[in-house]
Amino acid sequence: MWCWALGFAWSLSVVCGFPEAAPAEKGFVLSQSATAASPEPFCKYLTRAQPIPIEPLVTEPLPYRHNQPGLKNHDWDAVRARLKAQTRLASFLPIEKASRRVYLDLGGRDFNSSVKGFFLAQYPKASLFDNITVFEVAARFRASYHSVLPPRGPPWVSFRTQAVWISDGRVWASMGKMASLRAAGDGFKFNRTRPLLGRKRPVSVPSIDFSRYLRETFTLSDFVVVKMDIEGAEYQIIPKLLQEGTVDLIDELFLECHYFKWCWQITVVHKKWEDCLGMFQTLRNRGVYVHEW
Repeated sequence: MWCWALGFAWSLSVVCGFPEAAPAEKGFVLSQSATAASPEPFCKYLTRAQPIPIEPLVTEPLPYRHNQPGLKNHDWDAVRARLKAQTRLASFLPIEKASRRVYLDLGGRDFNSSVKGFFLAQYPKASLFDNITVFEVAARFRASYHSVLPPRGPPWVSFRTQAVWISDGRVWASMGKMASLRAAGDGFKFNRTRPLLGRKRPVSVPSIDFSRYLRETFTLSDFVVVKMDIEGAEYQIIPKLLQEGTVDLIDELFLECHYFKWCWQITVVHKKWEDCLGMFQTLRNRGVYVHEW
């Protein structure tokens, strides 16, 4: 995670993780008069002395065109309006000074979806990024990345057929999406989900511990943007990121939080919009620069 030391008394502008900062610990800087004092955290974009601006959380759930749940009735104009009203962290920071600039797309689907349609087309300074990594359990989508994956495309684009999860191993995935994620071999019964999902039989796919992946792959000197659309698995992954502190390695997070009325997924059958709002608020209270996706 890369952070600009904005608003702190220091003789030099300090970048988190850079040599001139001489921090006692990664992600911390001592105040100007400090000797043996406790380090003062400065990588919290929303909780620092001078927070970086961000749009307010919308407290109401997304509307339906005909006041009836269902994919065809989603008010996509309202979705686009919310996205348009959002700020972007890279607009406020000199991200070119970061060690690396990385975009992680969790649940990326095809190339024209959120990688090309959102990140490359809309994110500020996207051309400065050194790496784009897509996690998508449906291998059939790899073909849409054919022109941008090595050896045809740049070496900094990668496509990983793995489910992001809370542990390494295998999980169940239905219909090529990260729905109904459970540890393989836990007694999962397909007939419990079929009436709700109406989809093909779930298959076992490899999973990766996303918290461990962040900890072993990135440092505080990196600028990491994450889009997370993982069909309800956020209710397991986000608490682990918060507990282990690896959420602090994410500079900006675009999170689609799922609840049953909106998506009808078995993984969120007991979840309501209020659960999502609470998750967003918890992340922002932690200082995470998070938006609704």
